[in-house]
Amino acid sequence: MLCPCGSNTLYANCCLPIINGKQQAKSPEHLMRSRYSAYAMKNAQYILDTYAKTPRLDQSIIEIESAGNSCQWIKLNIRQCSKWDDSAQEINTSLPTVEFDAFYLTDNKVYQLSEKSRFIKEAKNDQSTQEQWFYLDGDIIKHSEIETIKRNDLCPCQKNQNKNNKKKFKNCCSN
Repeated sequence: MLCPCGSNTLYANCCLPIINGKQQAKSPEHLMRSRYSAYAMKNAQYILDTYAKTPRLDQSIIEIESAGNSCQWIKLNIRQCSKWDDSAQEINTSLPTVEFDAFYLTDNKVYQLSEKSRFIKEAKNDQSTQEQWFYLDGDIIKHSEIETIKRNDLCPCQKNQNKNNKKKFKNCCSN
């Protein structure tokens, strides 16, 4: 299975090792892609665990699961990633950002969520001195319905984009 993040790499070789804790995200973009994949695969615990410490206090696994189960994530486009190096955080300059468009289905309607997310490096817990990337927060740029999909329309999902034999919605992502 191809990774939901749109990398055209197998899920087992892309985001799954990060989600399973076998690898750390190497950059804010990698963390963003793994969080999107976790949403697509309905892994609410990973989403909660990858919030930075302060915003994590305001999150609920139940709310994350509820939001995740209310839709089907179908496509991710990374629009822009800020240039970043670890020394920039030490001198307290602006945080790294990832701008993206995420598309999801609800009731045969496609929605677009565009966000500019901010990331921070911090220790995973009080016992660890090793820092890793966490999602801090984001500004929603756009959130709107973009189209209604009919049963015989081509499926708009990521896995249906690069095939010669494209599937109809009724044979792909339709419930």
